[in-house]
Parts: sequence; C-alpha cells; structure tokens
Amino acid sequence: MITGIVLAAGESKRMGEPKMLMPWGKSTVLQTVISTLQAAGINDVLVITGGNHEQVESLIGKTVQTVYNENFSKGKC
Repeated sequence: MITGIVLAAGESKRMGEPKMLMPWGKSTVLQTVISTLQAAGINDVLVITGGNHEQVESLIGKTVQTVYNENFSKGKC
C-alpha cells in the first residue's frame, strides 16, 4: 500500500495566512492536493497538522487521516 503524506503543519509566518487553506481553483490548496493524490490512486492519505490544525482538520473532515504534530513550532516531530 502506498500512503500519501501531506505536510500541513507550518505556521505560514511569511505568508501571513495558512497556505494550505488558501483558495485554489474551486477549493483550497489542501483540498486540491488531497484530491490529486486520490485521483492518482492513492487512497491512503495522511495529513500532518500543526499550526492552524483546527481549521485544517475541520476543512478536510474525516476524508483522510490526520496526525497533529504538537512540536510544529520547533520544526521537529
């Protein structure tokens, strides 16, 4: 089995807003990444969250598995 891992744990300090939540076409960057992986046949998708994890997790709901990295601000696992 192949697992797609999406890193969405950053704080987006330089951008000023969460990059993965920004609009992209008719959805968001994160939703586009997930749907692209799934369209490629990768049905096991894991999203690593950190900064803005509540927003990220509410956006994707239970469509994929999420793991919260509580050390996201340190840049470590």
